[in-house]
Amino acid sequence: MKGKKGAIGGRNILWVVIYVFSILVFILALRIGIASHIISENKIANSVFSSIYNRVLISPGCALYFDSQRVYPGVIDISLFNEENINKCVQIKEAKYSGAILDLRRIDSSVISIVKVNPVVADLYYACSIKEKNFRCLTKRQNVVLYDKGSYIDGYLDFFVVVLNE
Repeated sequence: MKGKKGAIGGRNILWVVIYVFSILVFILALRIGIASHIISENKIANSVFSSIYNRVLISPGCALYFDSQRVYPGVIDISLFNEENINKCVQIKEAKYSGAILDLRRIDSSVISIVKVNPVVADLYYACSIKEKNFRCLTKRQNVVLYDKGSYIDGYLDFFVVVLNE
């Protein structure tokens, strides 16, 4: 018969189980908290990106070509694509936390215009390939038709959007 020193009593086993269970619950709660924070940040970044994208390519009064009867979504009037018009059109609610670079080019890649919305934040885009810890970077290329003094030209618009993590 063994003495009490070598045996693990039922009481000790119960405390070990409670301790291990508590640690597992804590780790699980921490993991869920981190995951929900990341999902929330992604939703905000995607929302800002969609807002800019839709306003530039669909909203009248931004840089879209229009005649006396209607606005043509996806057809960009080169004469209207400038910092003043784009910044008026794309008013980001949380401007201090986000910015954008809109790069309009002909199909042969020659630059027509590069517009920055909130340049201080937008310039962080150039650091996106290095490190994306404190901000999110989103990009999209959209083929567009360019209207230039009565003629139509094929082109594309690159959207580079930066959203700071809060």
